[in-house]
Amino acid sequence: MTLDALLSKASPKLQGTIREFRKEILSLGGDTQERCCKTQIAYWSHGRGLAWIQPSNRSFVLYLRGGTYDDPKGLLRPSGWNQRYQALSVYEEDADIEYLKRLLRQSFSM
Repeated sequence: MTLDALLSKASPKLQGTIREFRKEILSLGGDTQERCCKTQIAYWSHGRGLAWIQPSNRSFVLYLRGGTYDDPKGLLRPSGWNQRYQALSVYEEDADIEYLKRLLRQSFSM
């Protein structure tokens, strides 16, 4: 699956949010890699999974490395597919890109 094919599953507004978030992910470090899978866009850094984005029409699920996060909004929860990872649902109407970037930087430093 290609990046464009995965992004086409999301609304135009969410596509913009995901692209902006993607730009932040790729700017974190020289070894950050992007892999497009069947249902997700996966990012790897330091030889470990960093973040996964699973887009759908009006939301996407963001999975982050396992660990303890400073999450004042309490949005993170253990993921259903692997309890070591943290997940949060990002909805089109309340996507807070700065908050997502904050969580991403924490994931990168773990």
